[in-house]
Amino acid sequence: MLDHAAPEPDNLLALRDVAERAGYEGLLLVSLSRSVERGTLIEQGQWLVKQIVQNLSAGAESTLNSELILNGQGFGDGYVNLCGMANRLRGMAYAGELDWSSSVRVQALRATDRWILVLWSKGGAQDISLRLPKAGDLTLTDVRNNPIQLPALANDTLTLRVGPEPIYLGGKGGTVFVDAARRAARQEAEALLELKDGAKRLPAEMNDILRTIAQKGAGAIDRRTFLTLMNLFPALEEARQKGKLPDALAVPASAGLARLVRNLCVLENERGEPFLEPLQEMLAKCSGYTSKSLTGASTQDNRNRQDWLLGEVARLMAEAKQLEEAGQATEANAVAALAEGRARALEFAVQEEAAAGK
Repeated sequence: MLDHAAPEPDNLLALRDVAERAGYEGLLLVSLSRSVERGTLIEQGQWLVKQIVQNLSAGAESTLNSELILNGQGFGDGYVNLCGMANRLRGMAYAGELDWSSSVRVQALRATDRWILVLWSKGGAQDISLRLPKAGDLTLTDVRNNPIQLPALANDTLTLRVGPEPIYLGGKGGTVFVDAARRAARQEAEALLELKDGAKRLPAEMNDILRTIAQKGAGAIDRRTFLTLMNLFPALEEARQKGKLPDALAVPASAGLARLVRNLCVLENERGEPFLEPLQEMLAKCSGYTSKSLTGASTQDNRNRQDWLLGEVARLMAEAKQLEEAGQATEANAVAALAEGRARALEFAVQEEAAAGK
């Protein structure tokens, strides 16, 4: 938990980094964000929405100061903004940020093939032009979820007036979360190459792929390379178990690789090349690995890593099924491949827990 008036994403990412270096992947982060005292009630309400989205961008949940919602004078301005946000973003998960100038934030959230962009400027109001090829069902609302007249598209480009108060642009299809995934994949590759304790200690094959993505973009890798990345999960876990890599390097490497690959799954869907192996067979393999892990599991108490991996594999399997049902077949198979890679790492996590119990 981070107790901070208005944490920037870097504050929360630093906390995540500390947790991963200590061996805790996927640890829940909570931002205890207190309201900013300066500014009008309207500005406070604007701040609330921006802070929640920025917390989501760093993988953290947000615990709000109730004074923004209800206080001695009645409902605060944050109340209507929070209600608007709850209605507008219901069922959405954070997908990433679009590349833009430093004065404008364009944050993307997603539910299968539907998306919402949350846009605001850091300074005064300005016009921005969004390329939205093949996007449909466009809707525009203010921060309180009131409809705003949508400007006409010109050559697949939408020009919007963006100011300090966030606005919501929603749509379906197109390249919005693909563009966000490309940016996020590049950033994850760059971060892995800069890992403390030396990324040079990571497998050479992993570093080669990371450099390609960091320099040329995620589109530079093919399906074979994508599947090669899955072999790195058991390799990292084995190196960790055998003492070749310390927790402070192996766990952050596995966590960053998982985030990178999940973004690549979106790009695999865009590529449209079907997987040769049916989804159900891939999921059956995952179930086999997890069953084997449970059968050979240590009876000792020290099995945090194994239990976490079991839960993560189950989560990814469920996500793959949901994507398949929503018509995102290629992405579903890609997520199943990620689940299998993580499931194969269980063999070495079980060995570690058994050794720790001796």
